[in-house]
Amino acid sequence: MSDIVHQVDPDGDTVLILKNPGTPFAIWKIEPDKDARNEKVAKRRKISQGEKEMLSLAIEEEPTGVVDDDHAAIRYLVSSRHLALASGYFKSSLSQEGWMEGVRNEADGMYHLTTTDWDPDALLILLNILHLHNRKVPRELTLEMLAKMAVLIDYYRCAEATEVFTAMWIEKTAESETVPSEYNRDLVLWMCVAWVFKIPSTFETTTSIVIAQNNMPTVQSMDLPIPNSVLEAIENERHHALDSIFNCVQVWLDKWCSSDYKCSFSGYNTQYDFACSSMLIGALTKGLGYLNLSPRPETPFSGISVALISTKLQGMSSPKLRIGPSSSIHICNLDMTVKKSVIDIQTTVSGLRLDQFKDRAEEH
Repeated sequence: MSDIVHQVDPDGDTVLILKNPGTPFAIWKIEPDKDARNEKVAKRRKISQGEKEMLSLAIEEEPTGVVDDDHAAIRYLVSSRHLALASGYFKSSLSQEGWMEGVRNEADGMYHLTTTDWDPDALLILLNILHLHNRKVPRELTLEMLAKMAVLIDYYRCAEATEVFTAMWIEKTAESETVPSEYNRDLVLWMCVAWVFKIPSTFETTTSIVIAQNNMPTVQSMDLPIPNSVLEAIENERHHALDSIFNCVQVWLDKWCSSDYKCSFSGYNTQYDFACSSMLIGALTKGLGYLNLSPRPETPFSGISVALISTKLQGMSSPKLRIGPSSSIHICNLDMTVKKSVIDIQTTVSGLRLDQFKDRAEEH
């Protein structure tokens, strides 16, 4: 048997073999934002420290064609009893009902379990918790490591066994690495943490930011354990908000185009009705053209976010209208009509509630 790297339990009866350790974690695909580049409306997205580390790791670990067998796997000597008691996954794996892992190896008399791709340090932290080595468990984690722990705990179904430490980690990490206000890699890491560890306020905050700021057809989940039902709900909310904005714009256009339109401030002067509606139609139509929003964009609204489109619509120019040289400026404009409606819609965009979704891990 190959050397044991970590003797979590010196008297253990199980060898946990981690193959392909340290695979780059939660890769964020950075795509150029065409609207932000051309219009200079969106802020330049900041690359988090976690992203820098991940990108650096990906470059350093590019395959060279040479495999070092000495570093191909990491072995942990552990106790099957501790694993099975704390983890639903290990309990199933170590049962003898159809699982190869549930049969002792003839050569050494031990159970052999194989896993892949995990961060070896994160896995060691988890195993120390499950074996009650509390003094070996760190009291503080970076967001990066906290997210790695969330993925492990979700996968091995051991939330109850780890909850004392996870509560401590979450509190400390939130102090040093607050939830970002922009849709980026760290935000999705926090979303994952909020989902796995059931933090309602953080889950609602992170999902609301993704709904408002995502401009792609799908959410970048980075293969984190965020259920499809959550990702689909985020996209549905995004589509609903954008549909509401474009429907609102169309309602105003239809209203001003109607032969029955009557300006609320014109009194009995029909000249104002025609001039007012003509001015507003022209301003809105030209504004939509400048913003490349005519014809109306359709689902899945690629390249369009709720936040960016709201900012653009609120930035449209609204001309001033006078009827006659001595008259005052007419009160109607895009600010009090279209722009106000867009602001009202934007303020209704909210995040998702945790209690809307069922967690498969709670079923085991």
